[in-house]
Amino acid sequence: MKKLNITFATVLVVLGCFAMGSVLSASASTPTPVPVTITGVYDFSTFPNVTGTFTTSGPLQFQGLLQWPLALIMMVFALIAWLR
Repeated sequence: MKKLNITFATVLVVLGCFAMGSVLSASASTPTPVPVTITGVYDFSTFPNVTGTFTTSGPLQFQGLLQWPLALIMMVFALIAWLR
């Protein structure tokens, strides 16, 4: 049973490689770069824990919430500066 599974998996992998190779060669064209814009809006009234939102536009479109714990980031930079 194990030998049959290994052989079957090998056949699937080889067929997959041939299928992918033929698709890639058939659609070979020069890609056109398209810019992605990222817009962020932050609320610094909650400093040192800054919150905000971001939105992307272009071929990649999504949005979300974010939080920057700037107090923690500032402490890490202070520690690095102190260790130098």
